[in-house]
Amino acid sequence: MKKIFITITLLCLVIPLFADEVDFSGDLETTWGVAAPWTNSDTAAGRFTLGSTSFTGKVDAYYGNSSACAEGTFSYNAVEQAGNLDQGFNISLNELWVDYSESFWGLRVGRQKSAWGKADGVDITNVLCPADMSSIAAMVSENSKMAVDAVRLSGNFSSFTADFWWIPFFTPAVLPTNQAVITKPELAIWNGEYGLKLSGYFSALDFSLYGFYGWDDIPLFDYTMVNASGEYKRM
Repeated sequence: MKKIFITITLLCLVIPLFADEVDFSGDLETTWGVAAPWTNSDTAAGRFTLGSTSFTGKVDAYYGNSSACAEGTFSYNAVEQAGNLDQGFNISLNELWVDYSESFWGLRVGRQKSAWGKADGVDITNVLCPADMSSIAAMVSENSKMAVDAVRLSGNFSSFTADFWWIPFFTPAVLPTNQAVITKPELAIWNGEYGLKLSGYFSALDFSLYGFYGWDDIPLFDYTMVNASGEYKRM
């Protein structure tokens, strides 16, 4: 299976060389935040709690019924780098896929994103792509949802659409700490994830049905107290 995704990567690099059209786009995003002095005058006064700047670049190439997309982000977090010059810089590959489509069907293979549901706040249906929960800056970013290496088969039938997903490689959410010992699912074909989305679009209403069989992106932690101790404090 790894050979297949290596082939997809090579196709994404080769298609732009022969493409009928190539589009380049990008955006620069920066987020800054400072602690309120009245919350804790000893530790919060003048302290930056957010200091993230990122640049996202995207290349789209088209050739006949085929297309390819590559998107990457270079980011710098000044808060994480404070006191440690080895941290703060990050380069991520957000999307890298090739696509082929006809009038009634389409196939996309590679690293890709998709948002399931349109609810405000907590969206319980948006389980396809894991979240980046490593920091507050990552959680509020437009790139808070990470891509998955998957195969998507789409169908378009007049007022109905259908998307079938196969995710052979499990991708967990990025947690703010790596201190816990977490056991990941075995990397095997039978441990893959599957998703199905059915949508209908009419003049009076739209509806979508979602089905997902896979792994929870956030682990269920088991806490064990060892050699606990304590003392009473005056209050």
